[in-house]
Amino acid sequence: MADNTPAGMGMRVIHSTTDLAAARDNGLSVTEVSVLVALIGEAANKGGAWRPARESYCTDSIGQKVSHAALVAYMAPDGSERWGLLVCDPNEAEYSDSTDRAVVEAAYEVVVRSLADCASPGEAWWEHTDVAGVPERDENEEED
Repeated sequence: MADNTPAGMGMRVIHSTTDLAAARDNGLSVTEVSVLVALIGEAANKGGAWRPARESYCTDSIGQKVSHAALVAYMAPDGSERWGLLVCDPNEAEYSDSTDRAVVEAAYEVVVRSLADCASPGEAWWEHTDVAGVPERDENEEED
């Protein structure tokens, strides 16, 4: 079976609450990790020119994103353009990146589909998604 984690797909795991070994072995200092997490987070959470290239999310009753997957372009401190993947939900957070957008796109789609599989039968996990074939929750549907 293929390793469909970002690390298994050839991405650099910058920070992870679930893949501690990959995050520990990324060769980055604590300061570098902090800077990259901030850059990816900023790109994923701003509007306008910094809007994510791709995004899937669901929100709570006051509109805050509680599960969020975003593919973003960002400028690394060394001046190189990189593609980042941010995945956050109440139980985990992972920041990973690559110079290859196709690799990050593939990882994004795997993550979105995997989280969609967590929904109860007949329900949709994502309120908004841009991944083909993944159902979206009806805006008028009330959450329990």
